[in-house]
Amino acid sequence: MALAASKKLSGKDAYCFFTCFPTDGIGTTSPTNLLTVAGKIQSTIGGIVFPDGTTQTSAAIAAGTNNSMVLGFPDAIRCNVTNPAWGWRTLYIQESPFANAYYYRSLSSTSEYVIFNSDGTFNAVGGYTSHNCNVAVSTLYANGQAFNFAKGPAAQWLQNGTAGYYNAGNVGIGTTAPASQLEVVKNFNGLANTSAGFIGGNDAGYTNSGVYFMQKDASGFGSNTTYLMNASINGSSKVVVTGTGNVGIGTASPGAKLSVSGGQAVGTFVSGSSATIDWNAGNIQATSAAAGTITFVANSMIDGGAYTLALNNATGGSYTFSSTGLTFRCSPACPVTVTAGQHTVAAMIKAGSIVYVSWVQGFQ
Repeated sequence: MALAASKKLSGKDAYCFFTCFPTDGIGTTSPTNLLTVAGKIQSTIGGIVFPDGTTQTSAAIAAGTNNSMVLGFPDAIRCNVTNPAWGWRTLYIQESPFANAYYYRSLSSTSEYVIFNSDGTFNAVGGYTSHNCNVAVSTLYANGQAFNFAKGPAAQWLQNGTAGYYNAGNVGIGTTAPASQLEVVKNFNGLANTSAGFIGGNDAGYTNSGVYFMQKDASGFGSNTTYLMNASINGSSKVVVTGTGNVGIGTASPGAKLSVSGGQAVGTFVSGSSATIDWNAGNIQATSAAAGTITFVANSMIDGGAYTLALNNATGGSYTFSSTGLTFRCSPACPVTVTAGQHTVAAMIKAGSIVYVSWVQGFQ
């Protein structure tokens, strides 16, 4: 079923035919789509709304001629060069759309270019003699030889060589509001608990410089006092630093500033003939230096540190110990004596500015 209507428009009769279902036609009695128009469609205000929700007020960037319509010059075109047999070439736009559109590429000192008129028709070519780009821009679109590159917002991550970087603010993983340059929320294994690690430099609210290792729970940074650091394997803690400052090796609950479980604390042994001893090289040392003064390098002994020195001078003699800012108290009383052909062992503990020395001679 169809309805027909007529009306005088500018002295001419205009006929409109409508089918009730399923399609409507304007200017045609046999519409093939939901709306078929035989003639022009004009929008004087607002433009046309497309399925993606965008509104277009102009379909052309330049006026066309001879019933042609220019949809816009592409960012690049592909031309199949057949003489000489160079194959497919991609040319990029250099200026568009002034008096013409100019696509250009330089290869092996040969300039290849294609020029189009402002209405999209082909103008000229250079660099080769036979190709398939001497057609209108609309034909290139239809042939799939015209390309446009999607353009998004300015890049947040930038590249310097093989390195990527971000200077515009803080980076958050698992959080949309990172408070430091790098903030990771939730455990790395993705378990949904409220504990998280935080590594950062000097930030607002921190007066000391350096790198901070802090614990965060739902109440904020520093509010979880169980562990500052926990290195574990298969759920078993191997090294921990508690919120109270205790360090545990082989134990998850150290009761002292340093607790070691399951092994021995081993020092490094150094042997030589120098009368100058640097305890930074090892806390167990031996020397065959001649009798006299043995000097310990300043600040190489620390409070609570245990040091052992073996004296093995073949001719024997007496030794005194010296180090800047330290007083040595011996038992038996100093000097320390070595019997010819035998060894003497001195054990030392530093406490403040005093070093306590206990020595035994006669090892043979």
